[in-house]
Amino acid sequence: MTVRHHPSDATLLAHAAGTLPDGVALVVQTHLGLCATCRETALLAEAIGGAVLDELPPAEMAADALDRALARLDEPAPTEPPPAIRPEGLGWPEALRTTTPGRWWWLAPGIRYRRLLPRTQAGGSLSMLRVAPGKALPHHGHRGLELTCVLEGSFTDQLGTFALGDVLEAEAGLHHRPVAGPGQDCVCLLATDSPIRFSSLAARLLQPIVGI
Repeated sequence: MTVRHHPSDATLLAHAAGTLPDGVALVVQTHLGLCATCRETALLAEAIGGAVLDELPPAEMAADALDRALARLDEPAPTEPPPAIRPEGLGWPEALRTTTPGRWWWLAPGIRYRRLLPRTQAGGSLSMLRVAPGKALPHHGHRGLELTCVLEGSFTDQLGTFALGDVLEAEAGLHHRPVAGPGQDCVCLLATDSPIRFSSLAARLLQPIVGI
């Protein structure tokens, strides 16, 4: 497997710093599980961040820090998250093991969608798309960042062809209509930090229901 499209260096650095929204971070983690090149970059970024922290002056602890830490020992253990659902025919990425997918929603002929995390207050989402060969997603634009990682099959838009492990990083202002490649369904993991803007009325009417 050859991964040709990667998250930007800025996104990998933000992931190492822990500043990405949860959904976007999970897409990056999924890509890192498939891309040795980006794993090396991420490890380097984490090492640099650790070195910077080592150079910072120590911060004073609150006077009651020890008492609060000891008090937490008496708190009940956190509830284990529900087991992840593994869609038929799709190996579930390790990064998504704590997510609980919702139902598949019909979005258009040959296109289905499922939500993996609740929509954020800012309108961000984490979801999966399954698109039949040759089918095109509704034309749409972006208000903010969108990261898409291919899990099965492929798709093409004006930025190129994206296959297993590839990431399309779309920024605000991009308008496109990805088309699934031939041979098999294209299954993608998709995260946004703000709602997508669909051009068609039908897709806009479905948007509040499915939460994309």
